[in-house]
Amino acid sequence: MNTVEVTAPGKMALKGAVDVDTAAELEVASMALIDCQVAPGWEVDLSAVTRADSAALALLLSLMRDAANKQVSLTFTGLPDELMALAGVCGVDSLLPMA
Repeated sequence: MNTVEVTAPGKMALKGAVDVDTAAELEVASMALIDCQVAPGWEVDLSAVTRADSAALALLLSLMRDAANKQVSLTFTGLPDELMALAGVCGVDSLLPMA
């Protein structure tokens, strides 16, 4: 199952496949969590992501943009190796705020 959930104050976890079929839904759910819970920053844990493609990378960049527009900081943890490799190939790995 592909979900996003709050695991602790200021922490959320993405779980399951994050790909072209699920990224848009996960973005809406993630931003809803950021909007409804007051926190100056969020840690987004991706250690339970089972599959990630370029849509997952686009999701992370979109979340960063949307959060910055709301003056909320994001950090990412547990990025799957395949996603880190893709970020490196695309030249955006240095843009991802890692904890």
